[in-house]
Amino acid sequence: MVDFGPLLSLTEVKGTHLFSSHRRKNHVILIYIEDLSLKEVPGRLAAYLLYLSEKQGRVPELDLDVTKGQLASLLGTAPETLSRILARMGRQDLIRSRGGASESWIVLSWKRLPRRGESSFRE
Repeated sequence: MVDFGPLLSLTEVKGTHLFSSHRRKNHVILIYIEDLSLKEVPGRLAAYLLYLSEKQGRVPELDLDVTKGQLASLLGTAPETLSRILARMGRQDLIRSRGGASESWIVLSWKRLPRRGESSFRE
C-alpha cells in the first residue's frame, strides 16, 4: 500500500507558496495600475526618481537605467510630454540634468517634487 501522506503535505506547502507568490505579484500589479490611473505624470516621474534613488543607494545623482523613450513608456506618457515635464522641473530647480552617454540627473529638492495625484509642482 502507498502512503500518500507525505506527498499531500508537500503539495500543501507548495500550494501555500504558490498562493503567496501570486499575492505578491498581484500586489505589484495593483500598485502599478493605481499609479497609472491615479497619479498624474509628474507624480509618476517623482515616484520613479524615488525608486531609482533607493535602488542606487539614496544618492542625489541618479543614473537612468532606461532611455528617455523607455521611461516615457514606463510612465504611460509620450516622450514629448516627458521632455516638457523634465524641462519644467529643471526651470523650477527640482532637478538638473547631466547629459552625456549615460544620462544622469541630480535631484535638487526631494521635498518639492510632486506627490501622489498632484499634477503640478509645489512652489
